[in-house]
Amino acid sequence: MSCLYILVRAGDIHWPGVVPKAWSLFRRASPASVFELPEDVHDTILDHLPVRSIARLALASKGWNRSIAASLRTKRRWQRLFEQVNRYSLSLRSWFEWHDDMAKLFSAVFTLCDGPSSCVQLVKRMTSLAIDVESGSDGRTCWSTVVVAGGGTDTFGRLLNKCPRPHEWTAELVSDAFLAMDGMRTLRVESIEEASLEVSDALAFREGLAERQGFSVGVTALLSFLVHPDVIHSSDGRSWYVMQTFAEFVDGYCFEDLDGVIMGKAVAAMHWPIEDVVNLIVKLNENESLAEFHGWTTSSGRSATVAFIRAWARDSNFPRAWAEADLCILSANVARDGELKKHTMPIILEWLEAVLRPLTGTIGVLPDLKIACDLIAAFR
Repeated sequence: MSCLYILVRAGDIHWPGVVPKAWSLFRRASPASVFELPEDVHDTILDHLPVRSIARLALASKGWNRSIAASLRTKRRWQRLFEQVNRYSLSLRSWFEWHDDMAKLFSAVFTLCDGPSSCVQLVKRMTSLAIDVESGSDGRTCWSTVVVAGGGTDTFGRLLNKCPRPHEWTAELVSDAFLAMDGMRTLRVESIEEASLEVSDALAFREGLAERQGFSVGVTALLSFLVHPDVIHSSDGRSWYVMQTFAEFVDGYCFEDLDGVIMGKAVAAMHWPIEDVVNLIVKLNENESLAEFHGWTTSSGRSATVAFIRAWARDSNFPRAWAEADLCILSANVARDGELKKHTMPIILEWLEAVLRPLTGTIGVLPDLKIACDLIAAFR
């Protein structure tokens, strides 16, 4: 019994008007089963199959999987898929059925991909084509309802973790896949509330991937790509994104000393320029000051912000490995807030000592004390 006949009996293909077209291809090729059909007729047969049947064929053989993956790289296939989803009723049950079918299709294709890089390239291509088709549709169907498959970014992460060789996932590939999922190359972060939503989606996506044994991309490694200036253009946006990744400033307040230490280490690992570090310190201090004023935290003395500064400086080898001007920039900005200045004074003095100590051993050369004068003036 042929697989095509089984699909008809299972109700995946309806006889009137549809099967004769596929059946004529089947008879012309004269194979023992649908799996032996030449690959050049696969795409035509796919035109007459619902999504659930395409998903089954993708798992049934590597030949069909190759054909289906190639088909998903064409605009024509996405036009067909959008036509199918537009025929679904608007009932909640129908939409869940559609999402489930699409999830099975993506899972089947990713399962037999060559690896993470191949999967990410497929996602990028599908996104581009689907959004192109979407722009010419009636607006009822959109790529996000198709690709997310009804369950959020963590669901799509779980679908992608089906691809072979999970140890080949890198932070860059995870970042590319996450951005491609919504057809984006950049993240729009114009407030800390927007940052909270973006961070939640990214972490959920990573968690979906991390359920596969062998996946080893950490949060900090992924973050280094997502907060790159090419992805988040504004310094404010990058600061808000980091803040919401390691602490909570939107749905309540949770920023403690340990959060500051972890955040400081992460920022040091990302090698931010001094201007971005200062921007982040200012925002952390503003939020911690507000929390202390309203009694949202039991700590005092801006302890979490100070913990961030200490951890970042230690892991960044600051100020030894930095320009003298960077030390002046950071110190001057810290000194603008009297409370923060008071609690960071010991740290600043340690930095000053680290800068001046090598100069004291210089023979026959008068040490340049301009940096010391600038620091003293800032902390008066």
